[in-house]
Amino acid sequence: MSGALSVSLYPAGRTLWTSVRDRSTLTGGKTSKPTPLPYTRCKAPRVLSNGETMSRKLLLSMMATALLCSAFPALSQNLPDGKGKEIAAAKCMSCHALEARVGNGYTAEGWATAVRMMTNHGVPLSKEEIATLTPYLAKNYPEKNKAAAVVVPGPTKVSMKIWQASTPGSRPHDPLAARDGSIWYTGQMANVLGRVDPKTGNVKEYPLKTAHSGPHGLVEDQDGNIWYTGNTGALVGKLDPKTGAVTEYP
Repeated sequence: MSGALSVSLYPAGRTLWTSVRDRSTLTGGKTSKPTPLPYTRCKAPRVLSNGETMSRKLLLSMMATALLCSAFPALSQNLPDGKGKEIAAAKCMSCHALEARVGNGYTAEGWATAVRMMTNHGVPLSKEEIATLTPYLAKNYPEKNKAAAVVVPGPTKVSMKIWQASTPGSRPHDPLAARDGSIWYTGQMANVLGRVDPKTGNVKEYPLKTAHSGPHGLVEDQDGNIWYTGNTGALVGKLDPKTGAVTEYP
C-alpha cells in the first residue's frame, strides 16, 4: 500500500503535508477506479522538540489530523447539494466515506435506523442535526433495485414472529436460545445484551461496562450466566442476568 499516507515532522513553525493517493485506502474497501486527491496543508497538533520521543497516541492523533485535512474537502464535493449536505460531510464521513456505505439505499425508516446506529456508536449528532440529516439521506439515497419477494407454491406454511429491540440501531445479532426458553441477542452498536421472553413479548437490555465493546457470540453456562466476546474492546465478558452484573476479562 505504498504512498497511501505520508506524514513528515518538521521544526516548529513548519508545515505538515499529507496526501491520500487512493480513495480505496481511505474507505477501507476496494474501488475499481482509485481517486487521486490533491495535497493539502494543515497544521499538526504539535511538533516534537529536540530529544523528545513521539508516543503512539501522538502519532495516531497526527495521522488522524492529516487524513481528515486531506480527505474531507475532496470527498464532500461528491455529495448531492441540499439542506443536510454540510452535516453529512462532517458527521457521516468521520470514520468512512458515505458513498462507500450507501449500497442500494434505504427507506426513510431505514435511514432513521442507520443514523441512530451512528449515534449509538458515538457520532455526536444533535436532535436538530438528525432531523435535517435523515430526510437528506432518504431523498438522495433512496432504496432501489430491491427484488420483490416471490411466493413459491407448495404445502409448507411458515409463520414469523418479530420482536422489536429496545434500542433502535443497536444491530442485534448472534441469537442464543437459553435453557429457560428466553432468546438472547447482542446489541453490537448499542453496547448491550438483550433478552426476549417469547411468552410475554417482553424485551430487556443489559448495558455493558466498557463503552463500544462490540459484543458478539453468546454462550450460556451451567449457572445461567451469559458469556460474550467484546469484539471491539478485545475482551471476554460475563453477564449475570439475576443481578445485571457484568464481569470483564481483558
